[in-house]
Amino acid sequence: MFNAELVEIRSPGKPIEPAAYPNDPDVLAENVARWAPILKTFPTQAISIPSLPNGKGATTRPFNAQIASVKHAELLAVLSRLEWAYEGYFRPHLNYLAQLDGRLALVTDWLLIAPRLTDANRIEASVAGSVPLSINRRTRQYGKLSFGRIATVNNQQAATALVADTPGLGSDIIVGPDTGVALIYPVVEGDTDDDVRRAISNGKANLKKVIVGFALYPPKTAIGSSRRLVRFRGRDSRHLNPANS
Repeated sequence: MFNAELVEIRSPGKPIEPAAYPNDPDVLAENVARWAPILKTFPTQAISIPSLPNGKGATTRPFNAQIASVKHAELLAVLSRLEWAYEGYFRPHLNYLAQLDGRLALVTDWLLIAPRLTDANRIEASVAGSVPLSINRRTRQYGKLSFGRIATVNNQQAATALVADTPGLGSDIIVGPDTGVALIYPVVEGDTDDDVRRAISNGKANLKKVIVGFALYPPKTAIGSSRRLVRFRGRDSRHLNPANS
């Protein structure tokens, strides 16, 4: 008997937002260290992301963010080394992203956006050698390893607009047809802001308590000629380990 195994999810113009992050402190620290080359590209100064169409007949709220840009290969090198709460959890997305080197479609670079919290709510820290970044507080779903949501709705709608057919935002923000958008959120798991503060010492975040949450928005052009969004392969269930079936 053959079962279908999902091996690839393609998301042109749509969010890729994983939620099942590990909770082992040593694994968290290793993951953050892998993000270090990306996090160090952010500048100190934030810019304003203006109002954008939200796809529902209205506009997003402006927000401040630190932005940077990296090549596709640089981001893929980090994503391919991350560990997750479950083995193979991110693999279908990674299989898609790996082909955006021109084999399936071409993504040349990614606009990185690290939203800055408002002054009243902002707690900042250096993360793995970065400039001070806003540290976000999030909680996991009850009884699960998955977070309910990392990115805010307003940030999600802005990122979606940036990779859609939206006019350019001026000289400071360039989102071309081969550019994806990545929302980046240094996160501390906790119920109160004091939980976040306890994860920071001398302006530096404790890497064993930080998750680099993210949401990726590939450009709308990042799709093959078949327009297929998912890919499966057959598995012969007669040869599966019963413990894994």
